[in-house]
Amino acid sequence: MTATCSQWQNPFKTEEQRQSDRTYAANLIETADDIAEFEVFVIEFAFTLETTTANQLMKTFFKKATKTIVKKSLFKKLSWASRLGIKSYKNLRKLTKGTGLEVHHLIEQRFASIMGQNPKDMISIALTPTEHEVFTAAWRQLIPYGNGTANASRQIVENAARQIYQNYPEILKALGL
Repeated sequence: MTATCSQWQNPFKTEEQRQSDRTYAANLIETADDIAEFEVFVIEFAFTLETTTANQLMKTFFKKATKTIVKKSLFKKLSWASRLGIKSYKNLRKLTKGTGLEVHHLIEQRFASIMGQNPKDMISIALTPTEHEVFTAAWRQLIPYGNGTANASRQIVENAARQIYQNYPEILKALGL
């Protein structure tokens, strides 16, 4: 990313010039490294902008940054989940029968009643046994069996899911989180 503060130093620009600057700024951000560099750039030179232009520039930054971060999702690394998609537990069980793959409830089935769902209808993904162990361990660490399960509320379960799947925006979207 290459830019100079002179492009934003003139507070007397026309609206057309300001829109051009916002478009230019949005196009600067192409990688995660650009996000950090652009954030510093905006902070350092925001004092030269009139408030509305600075706000619009930051909105552009966050919109583009979010798109870049989504591109960095780890979902594609779950090769079977990305191939078979997010489906109900019962549908994935049929698809994975005899393959050695395991079907992972995105919200563990022990929370089905809290979430008002039937375990067979809960959305799930296909995983290797090793991948499945990782997600199951994360759930057990955040909400242990026994008292953790007994005291869990919908909010606690949803917060745990947000934390466990923070690098998997496709999963969070499917869960409505």
